[in-house]
Amino acid sequence: MRRRISLSPALMLLLACVAQAQHADSNIVAVAPGVTMIRSPVEEHTSFGRYDVALDGDLLAVGAATEDVDGIKNAGAVYVYRLVDGRWTFEARLTAEADAPRGQYFGSALRVQKDPDGDYLIASFQYDRAVLVFRRLNGMWERVQRITSGEEGEQRSSFGVALDVEGDRLAIGDPSTGQSGAVYVFERREGRYERVVRLATNDWIHFVGLSVRLSGDRIVASTSGFEPYYAKIYVFSKQNGVWAHETVLGTPVTVQVPSATVAIEGDDILVRSTEDGASNQRDEAVYVYRKEGEVWMQDARLTEPVDTAQVYLGTTLDLQGGYAYVGAPGDGEQGRDTGAVYVLRRIEGQWQHVAKLTAPGATELTGLGNGGIATDGKHLVAGTLAYESGRRVYVFDLQTVVATDSGATPPARIALSPNYPNPFSTATTLPYTVEAPAPVRLAVYDALGREVARLVDGWQPAGRHTVRWEAGDLPSGLYVVVLTAGSQRAHRQVLLVR
Repeated sequence: MRRRISLSPALMLLLACVAQAQHADSNIVAVAPGVTMIRSPVEEHTSFGRYDVALDGDLLAVGAATEDVDGIKNAGAVYVYRLVDGRWTFEARLTAEADAPRGQYFGSALRVQKDPDGDYLIASFQYDRAVLVFRRLNGMWERVQRITSGEEGEQRSSFGVALDVEGDRLAIGDPSTGQSGAVYVFERREGRYERVVRLATNDWIHFVGLSVRLSGDRIVASTSGFEPYYAKIYVFSKQNGVWAHETVLGTPVTVQVPSATVAIEGDDILVRSTEDGASNQRDEAVYVYRKEGEVWMQDARLTEPVDTAQVYLGTTLDLQGGYAYVGAPGDGEQGRDTGAVYVLRRIEGQWQHVAKLTAPGATELTGLGNGGIATDGKHLVAGTLAYESGRRVYVFDLQTVVATDSGATPPARIALSPNYPNPFSTATTLPYTVEAPAPVRLAVYDALGREVARLVDGWQPAGRHTVRWEAGDLPSGLYVVVLTAGSQRAHRQVLLVR
């Protein structure tokens, strides 16, 4: 006679968790030196890696916003992984539980953060107007807070469509609220986030908060846009303890895309852009803005390393440790839309391509670089399109796949010499030197980054050149002269005093 063994609910739960972890770990595969592929543990109806990914040290999170949970369609989930002894392993599957009674796409935007008082994971819904905070303490993940905008009676809201975290600070975008959208800033105090300010604009055409990134006491946020009102990039900063609008980057011409992806590190900002090109094609680029003194200037225009068909350059962006990481899910080197992440580095003042990350064994429509990229400088995780060939993310060990010495050759030098006189009242002479024949542009920008004069725009021979700038009716103030020759750039501030 066989005895029936009765297991306690706690033991049954433990065994189920062990089985889930073993199944999840079987989907983690080293596919090349320094490259790990993580497949979705769920076979059907998931967008694993398509919406967002997050990384901090040994902590990795992947959103699966359309995953069904307990019979709830599109409820969404977040998968958490940990780097243990050099290998990525499954740690937890987090869901919104009672907060998602219907499909709310939990995990559409997320961030992770390692902190002395525990690891944090912050994730939002696409439609629920809320952000959930999870904390891992003593080996267990638990939900500790549900954050809302605090706007009473708000009917039109997309709170949480974008978010970013740094230190104790959390920024959350809501491009649908009010007349022009907003960015909400929270600070963590005694383990809970408290709202400190709501940042908005007076622009009733553009809706800020569609993409949000944090760096120190500065926030960069993009807007939605539509022709002829293209997206704008707003910069907010905290000065003397007060958050305020700092500037708007560039002009509408340089951000011709319905919604611009952004990234920031210190005084560098990346902005995705598409521009009307020849034959009704879209010219893709990522613009680098850099703050020089009190002025934000367009510092570089980054493009794909080889002039090819549309690669959707800059669909995802990140900046870390002086490197720029640019997603290009349409890159077709391995086949149609297999995707790539371009790695660029500033070498002797000029941005150069130093590596191209691709997915080993990728098939059509993998679209590496589409579903978010995140890096901590040691590893980079890149999402995919999550079509039939997708439902996976790739983790790159940057110390293995990106050589510390890229071998990139610094470009020939250019020089923009001091103008004379400076300061000046009506006109000044600008000397410059190009080491080799090149297409040259010399332009002048005001303190808001708007081009006010183009002095040279064409092919120039090697050697030293001078050009005179007549300031006309321009008001007194600080202006920046930018010299571009091929891929090289140089700039200098000049002062006009009436």
